[in-house]
Amino acid sequence: MRKSLKFVSAAIFLSVSLSSFAFESPSSVTVDLNCPLPFSGGPEALTNFGDKIAGYGNEMVNGSPSMNQPYFIGKIDQNASIPADLFSYQPTDTSYDSTTGVIGCHFESMEPDNEPFAVYYKLTNGLGGQVMSQGPENISIMVPFGFK
Repeated sequence: MRKSLKFVSAAIFLSVSLSSFAFESPSSVTVDLNCPLPFSGGPEALTNFGDKIAGYGNEMVNGSPSMNQPYFIGKIDQNASIPADLFSYQPTDTSYDSTTGVIGCHFESMEPDNEPFAVYYKLTNGLGGQVMSQGPENISIMVPFGFK
């Protein structure tokens, strides 16, 4: 009898604690990313390395500078018409794939013979987020993170 009473008590405690956890609302963080730019100069400048285009962007988490400086990279087809000097390129769009956590920065040239390209960054723990706002040079994503 005593054993069954302990078991019932434990079952009730477990169900109450699990049900309170199940009704907790998820918490989230907001991540703001700025794309690297071909005309920025300095460490954030996009560079054509021949087989890839790459550069550092900037990241803010909940409005504070991140310890991480995102490295955006895009592969180039060897037959692509992309010049070594990227100054004619302008940012056109940003993208986010919530199933992979990949952020994209897309660029087009003002020169009609130059092909467009994109560079990408995989956001750490960036799955399942939602785009809050975006522009040609930046994107803001709300990513779920634990429970309140």
